Amino acid sequence: MAIGGDQGGSIRIPASHVGIVGLKPTFGLVPYTGIVSNEISVDHTGPMTRDVMSNAELLHIIAGVDGIDDRQIAGTPFPGEVPNYPALLSAARSAHALLSAPIPATKTGDLPGDTRKIRIGILKEGDEIVNMDPRVAACVRAAAKRFEELGAEVVEVSVPEHLQGLLIGRVHRLTTSNNLLGRASGTRQLYLNDLTEKILPWTQEKFEKLFGVSAVYLLQGIYADEHYPHVRQTQ
Repeated sequence: MAIGGDQGGSIRIPASHVGIVGLKPTFGLVPYTGIVSNEISVDHTGPMTRDVMSNAELLHIIAGVDGIDDRQIAGTPFPGEVPNYPALLSAARSAHALLSAPIPATKTGDLPGDTRKIRIGILKEGDEIVNMDPRVAACVRAAAKRFEELGAEVVEVSVPEHLQGLLIGRVHRLTTSNNLLGRASGTRQLYLNDLTEKILPWTQEKFEKLFGVSAVYLLQGIYADEHYPHVRQTQ
């Protein structure tokens, strides 16, 4: 078992290449405390394991609010409230799991204990972005069809703003270098001051050792400082 950091695929992509299970959890589910930050708004950390059950076991242990990391927004479960992922996984492996998902008690018109089919949403715009690999789209559709054959309810959902993701991302990257420049990010977290002292001031030698994505973040942040200071002010 291991724990990885994922800002743009650094858990999922390596896992897919070597045949292990890598999970990028919901933002903030697992505290990022004590891990070197790339950029606080995209930092995720999650389990990397040999199989799915081991992944569920590790996630069950590391998930939950730690009281330090502000990436853990409202709704993140406290340690004693983290779902028992291994037990849920075991239950899901039963023959009727896809046909008997519990309905939340707050849903009006349903009684406690009522169940329904598992519902899986497929994002319509996911197939429409310009750099979508058609082979990936085909794999997603095939998986959805298989789930439907097993009894799940598969529905198409639309989020038109998804097509603006690349543009939004470009603007966002102009403001994502605060950590690399040794600045406060405006949120509470465990700051690794000893690391900051080592990386500042930046030199050519240090820059050349940066991971490619981090180097882009740094350059775009400096560029934004010089040419778009108002972006910083409204971050």
